[in-house]
Amino acid sequence: GSAAEAVSGFYSHKQFHKLYVDKDHVAIRAVPGVAHANLPSLSLAEAAQFAQLGVDLVDRASVKSVDAIVGYPIWFDKQKGAVGILTHEIVVRSDQPEGLVAMRGGKGFATMEETEFKKGLYLAKFTSPMAALDAANELAKKPGVIYAHPNFLVAKDYREDRKSTRLN
Repeated sequence: GSAAEAVSGFYSHKQFHKLYVDKDHVAIRAVPGVAHANLPSLSLAEAAQFAQLGVDLVDRASVKSVDAIVGYPIWFDKQKGAVGILTHEIVVRSDQPEGLVAMRGGKGFATMEETEFKKGLYLAKFTSPMAALDAANELAKKPGVIYAHPNFLVAKDYREDRKSTRLN
């Protein structure tokens, strides 16, 4: 792995999932007509799937000032080479929404709104992907929080089930 790779993780339904966060590479919003070299570890088919999501996965050193960073690529399963992107967002489901108020004053917090999909389901945005991951892990331990996990951007071939699609 790279020097900037760190082992971390997230909780989903009280179960801990290990992540390998690679900070040497980032996901940037794809700009039509602007070519970027995708990660060498991706096959052409994998790179094409992320391109369909509107992102390029690139070496951090190649990011230009005009590029909008979407998040950090992470590998869910290093054996399979499955790449997911840790974004600035988390998904929180709570039956005690008043308990989420403390998050608003937390490190890197930007916004939070209840989704239209389900009562008690919130989408919170943070100033960085790592701030979002830290907040999700803290919230997952709080009473009344059913789950709190990063809102990953994942190519559809790596989704474990159809329900794990990204909220927009």
